[in-house]
Amino acid sequence: MGIAIYLVFQSVVGIACLVGIAVGGSFLLRKIARPEALDTSLALVWILMCAVVVAAFAWGSQLETGSGPTLAGWEQRYCGEDAGESIYRSVENINGVFYLAPALGARHGHFHTDDGRAEKFLRRPDRRYDFLEVRMAADRLVERHELKDGKIASTRTDVPTARYAFTWTPLESMEEANAGIYGEELEVFDRETREVLGRRVLYYRDPSRRGTAAYGAPMPVCPQGILATDPTYIDGQPRDSYDFVSRVLKPVALTAEENAKFFDLRRGGGRRSKQCVGGYVWIGEGIEPKDLSFARQGKDLTITISDGSGDELRCQDYFFSETGGSRSYRLRFAGRALISEEELRLRLASKDAAK
Repeated sequence: MGIAIYLVFQSVVGIACLVGIAVGGSFLLRKIARPEALDTSLALVWILMCAVVVAAFAWGSQLETGSGPTLAGWEQRYCGEDAGESIYRSVENINGVFYLAPALGARHGHFHTDDGRAEKFLRRPDRRYDFLEVRMAADRLVERHELKDGKIASTRTDVPTARYAFTWTPLESMEEANAGIYGEELEVFDRETREVLGRRVLYYRDPSRRGTAAYGAPMPVCPQGILATDPTYIDGQPRDSYDFVSRVLKPVALTAEENAKFFDLRRGGGRRSKQCVGGYVWIGEGIEPKDLSFARQGKDLTITISDGSGDELRCQDYFFSETGGSRSYRLRFAGRALISEEELRLRLASKDAAK
């Protein structure tokens, strides 16, 4: 339905513009053409306009139904053995990385628009490099972003200092891009030896190219495409490469002091109680959603690691009314997992129903 409305709108606007041009041209010809050539000139103008209309409809039909790629059945064509990620070798205790942006003119790059943003690689506790160096395609200098005393400082240098880097390359042709189908190859490599440490080939489609995507809908991605959850965006999909890069180039582990500072619930943290306000409750490393149990104690919510260790977080006044009204926040894990407030309420309701 969305495609039909979009095409009808385009057709009406296009025809109206052509008719306007034809009428204007006819009026102008009547002013400047010789009387004996007027009828022939007017006929040529209208024949030309009709030819343009016919060509426009034929071209639009080819875009939608021609032999080129279409959105229908795209997975069977693109999500084959080549798609997916491969980690050939990972490296431990990496302090920082270098992002080499692709050449100018790279199309789309939906999942890389934030690769040059420092906070996407340096923000604690889930983003844990100490520095990010960036060279954009049109810039000879390198922008170095470094975490100092909890703040990001930026300088410019001639050459990168990071040994390890990542870049990406668009894979789609112009014909595929016109059909709303995109591909990209993300590559992590050693700058000294040119060894490729990891590679991810991702294909996805963009329904908005045909006017059919609902606002905030995620891009359909090949099943082999492993994407982290990023609640920064309404569609929950990332716009940066941190997740894959950090699994190849593993950042330096947080210290015990940093773990105590950043995570609300962690292994070995004992029993804690706090006002769980704000956007997130941070869950420490090595803990997955399945490892947690939830319970209501009066107006408080308790979150317990279900291994008998006694590690527990008590969120004070989570339930602000006796009828079950609750605060709005999400559980964010040190890995890639996220428990939304809706899922948290469902798990609590399921536990209550089981009593």
